[in-house]
Amino acid sequence: MNRFLIVCISLFMFGCSATVPKEVVELSYKMEKDMVEVQSTYISLVKQHIGLLKLQRENYLKNEWIPLYVKSWIDDGQLIGMADGSVEYDEEADEFKSVTTPTPNRQAQLNGVVLWAEAAVSVIDEKRLSLIKPLELAEVELIDSINQSFSLLLRGNKTITAHLNSIREVQDVQNDLLSKVELGGLRDKLNTQLSQLSDDATNGLEKIRKIDQKTKKYTEK
Repeated sequence: MNRFLIVCISLFMFGCSATVPKEVVELSYKMEKDMVEVQSTYISLVKQHIGLLKLQRENYLKNEWIPLYVKSWIDDGQLIGMADGSVEYDEEADEFKSVTTPTPNRQAQLNGVVLWAEAAVSVIDEKRLSLIKPLELAEVELIDSINQSFSLLLRGNKTITAHLNSIREVQDVQNDLLSKVELGGLRDKLNTQLSQLSDDATNGLEKIRKIDQKTKKYTEK
């Protein structure tokens, strides 16, 4: 990005001249490649950071939330009763019924256990989505912001290069570009957004954990 500043300084120096040094033209051509590489680096940084936050929440789901949920669902869903044949689940009535016949209905037992498992998987998937989806949306928003910023930079650089190659006055083009692009603040803005996202994600996870703990207390009463 230092090259971009060099180009701008050169434009100030030679803006009133009828000719532009060859080195400045060559430098302007190199700018596009440099900016594309930096853009890719910023996007990779965002993806890596979001990936770590996702992993944090996946670990919470796997190591904390799921074990507690399954333990509760074994009791609430009467898994043991369905497995030993003493209880059957009536889909039409949407309730559990005690089995009084001496010989358990094996097919009903199997159906009950399958329904129990499907219900558990559905709840877990919903919980995972509630944890991961906000991070995915934040990732898209950050990457869009980066792409928009660099798109403006690339368009501005191409405009400057065209004027340099045609040996025209470039002072107006340079002033217009600098008034639209705050390159110096892009990195700070990105770091601030990532830091805020990290804090929000951490605080959000703690709130989710507390809510889940409170919910578990009420369901156990």
